Amino acid sequence: MKFAIALAFAAAVAVGFKSLASDHDRASQMLDAADARFRTALAERDAASAMATESFLDAARTYEAIASMGFRNANLYVDAGNAYLLGGDIGRAVLSFRRADDIRPYDQAVKAGLADARERVQVAVALSPGSRSVQFVTAWRRLIPAPTMIAAFAVLYASAWLVAMVNAARPGLIPRAIGVGLGVSAGLVVGLVVIDHRVHDGTRAGVVIAEGITARNGPSASVYDPTFTTPLRPGVELMILESRDGWHRVRLADARETWLPAHAIERVESRRGDNEGSLR
Repeated sequence: MKFAIALAFAAAVAVGFKSLASDHDRASQMLDAADARFRTALAERDAASAMATESFLDAARTYEAIASMGFRNANLYVDAGNAYLLGGDIGRAVLSFRRADDIRPYDQAVKAGLADARERVQVAVALSPGSRSVQFVTAWRRLIPAPTMIAAFAVLYASAWLVAMVNAARPGLIPRAIGVGLGVSAGLVVGLVVIDHRVHDGTRAGVVIAEGITARNGPSASVYDPTFTTPLRPGVELMILESRDGWHRVRLADARETWLPAHAIERVESRRGDNEGSLR
């Protein structure tokens, strides 16, 4: 009986490894095809061919498809963002770079691509005082990787306890202020990480991806008046506060709230728990 269970377990593991290898091989082939399509698009653009736009978009969609297979990699999203930019889809370009930013906000290629995409949105949404404060408090994420911050917290926390234990055994050996300072620093570091996690929760952050979308004062186009005099442009970033009947209540960076059709918005990250894949 035990042998049969062990054999079944081994077979299941083998099938799992085979499936994983198959997915990686398929993703690798798709990546080669996307890269080739992107190079073709560049050549078509240089030749002033009308096919270039669709080639760029096709490459971008393939990069996204690879990421959706579980290979959540910042480089894939940067490639998709660049292809979407060249293909003229600004909304999905911003979305792709935001997804890359969610993984590696300190990467120069990610920061440059996101800045370029945001500039092309051509909509000035002034930051509210609250948004500016949040940007200030989370500015560290563009300089220091989150794992480094977590490691710093662990070291500071352990050091504070070590000082406390040493002083308990031999009072006054280490100035109490050192232990207090280490504890406060540990609390500050973990607080910054927690705030960043809440603020940059990709399941709540979204980007407008559709053209000509009219924001409404409520979840119905036939009942509620437009919130703004002009439609929101693709690439406008927002926070999703509530979902109801195919609509999202959202908050813009200037703190104004409105309702948008769910199909007009895509979340920055809907898959929690994925790790950055090995492709790229």
